Amino acid sequence: MRASQQLLWTTLLSCAHALDLTIFVHYPSHNSAVDICGLVLSVTTSLETDSKPVLLQPFGDNIYRADLNLDDRYLSAEPLLAVLGNTPKRSSSEQCEKLCPHLSPNQLAELGVRSRVPPMSHSNEVHLWPFLCQQDPSSADLRTYSAAIGQDMAFTVHLPASFSENFLPRPTDRLPAVLFKFNSEWFWDYRNQRDYEYLHNSMVVGEIKEFVLVEIEEKGVVWQNWSNQPIFDDQGPQDNCTSKCPEDLEFICQTWPHTRNLYAGGNHSWGGASLFFDELYDHVLPQILALMPRRLDEDDASLTVGTWGYCIGGLASWNALVSKPNRFNLAYLGSPAMDYNCAEPFKRLENLSWVGRPPTIYLDTGSMEDDMMRRQVRLLYEKLVLKGLVPGRDIFFSESQFGTHEEKMLWRRAQVAMKSLFAIPGPSQGPASDRVAVPQVFGLSAEPTLVQEARPQILTWSSALIAVLCLAGAFVVGHWSGKVQARGREGYNWLAK
Repeated sequence: MRASQQLLWTTLLSCAHALDLTIFVHYPSHNSAVDICGLVLSVTTSLETDSKPVLLQPFGDNIYRADLNLDDRYLSAEPLLAVLGNTPKRSSSEQCEKLCPHLSPNQLAELGVRSRVPPMSHSNEVHLWPFLCQQDPSSADLRTYSAAIGQDMAFTVHLPASFSENFLPRPTDRLPAVLFKFNSEWFWDYRNQRDYEYLHNSMVVGEIKEFVLVEIEEKGVVWQNWSNQPIFDDQGPQDNCTSKCPEDLEFICQTWPHTRNLYAGGNHSWGGASLFFDELYDHVLPQILALMPRRLDEDDASLTVGTWGYCIGGLASWNALVSKPNRFNLAYLGSPAMDYNCAEPFKRLENLSWVGRPPTIYLDTGSMEDDMMRRQVRLLYEKLVLKGLVPGRDIFFSESQFGTHEEKMLWRRAQVAMKSLFAIPGPSQGPASDRVAVPQVFGLSAEPTLVQEARPQILTWSSALIAVLCLAGAFVVGHWSGKVQARGREGYNWLAK
């Protein structure tokens, strides 16, 4: 009897054990909104029963700490965290206004980009690098000569506002993605900061994660110069299809003799694509990283480096991904020219491989583009899914309603794409409520489908005990209830007599 009592007591203690969540916030202590504006930092969670802000205590230079004890029922939950800044004694100094412009009248500033906690165990530690005040992005210009395509190149680098407020070192995997955009000038003004500012607003209010956008400019090439647009492929256009096309690509090969005329002539810098992608990674990327907070490690595998382009720019983005899969791991392929050279880009799918972390790919086209374009983009999506990419997580596909191949429609498509590629997942209260939205896919339901994400169910002593007690209780109550009902019937029968 004593042993069973001891087991029951131990199990009850296990059931009552709270989850420990330790939060370290890395934010400048000096020459910042903390010491100049008097900002007091706190942290809050998206959990229903633990959403009250908890004060962050100084824990060293540029580090603040809070310890939260959460209910055991949140085991495996993935809550969102937000850092808040309160100013009990609001400063109206000019220096404070510069550091924290337009401080709220109610003296509260909220973190722009929220952070999601990994599935929680009984003991958890999270590190955050928030920004609370700055809202305006910045830009930098880089120039270099490309030996790969024999041209002077310029790069306009658009940087998020957080860097101007919180430049503290951090691990590589906490840096934002770097996204190279190919053939920008063909569709819109690549120096138009307004476009990035629009996307950046979504970063500030926490709708999407931060990313760095890099516009690639070829000197002397403007949107009217189709004949001089670099086409980043290692081969020039062939006259005819030299080998038999697979059956599913035959519709492309049959039209190639006509389509080839679009690519023939001019100076498209054929042949240097692979070398150019290496130049981007080896020479340009280090200059971009120098504009970002210092890394605490040299884990290049944790970098998110992506490509973005439409039409021939989409082809360039695809070629970077499949020719350098260990360097580029994210791509936005807008109406990519997959028909090039008798569908040769499709054959490069076999080069796409990964160990552990799969690439993230967003594919789109417009409903008013020609049938050839829409059909080849859908086919690429299907092949990527068969390759093992998971819809709604690794790969996204959209056909934009009324979408065409021109600037305004592409910009509308871009906004949808960025909110898919850089979405901040919603909070999860636990395994049962964690759902992943799958975008519209041809051949499936017209409405987005919710699918249950599979997660291992953790059986604890507390859950086992509750199950046993419930069964035992049900048995006892049922047995006792049966006797009461029997006696009731006897009484009823006696009264009836």
